[in-house]
Amino acid sequence: MKNHTKIFEMGAEGGSIALYQCIDAKNQEWYYHSTQEIGYEDLGIAGVDKTSKYSRSIGEAYIKMQGEYNNVMSLYPVMVHEDYKYIIKSLLILYVTHENKDIDTYNWANALGMDISELEEELKKI
Repeated sequence: MKNHTKIFEMGAEGGSIALYQCIDAKNQEWYYHSTQEIGYEDLGIAGVDKTSKYSRSIGEAYIKMQGEYNNVMSLYPVMVHEDYKYIIKSLLILYVTHENKDIDTYNWANALGMDISELEEELKKI
């Protein structure tokens, strides 16, 4: 696999979760999520880097990620790739409305490059 592009990353206490897109030798797109947990040398606890199995669509990869971390969109949004902002915003709206979950609208608005009032308005529409 080549050309790994980070679509979005969520920070959590002690690590992060990110969704990626990559290209295979046949020039087909694949998606996966990766988890990085920091280690604590003083306590003898090694860090963990895990990568999920590849998915054919961003939606399937997101569902796998959310299945493993059901509160993933409630974590701290670190970054959202410019080319994927519309898709991630749509997933966020689904997360809030259908999963009935709380999010940090201020930090999500910043990650999506939106005004907080604009994001709050979109969340109210659904």
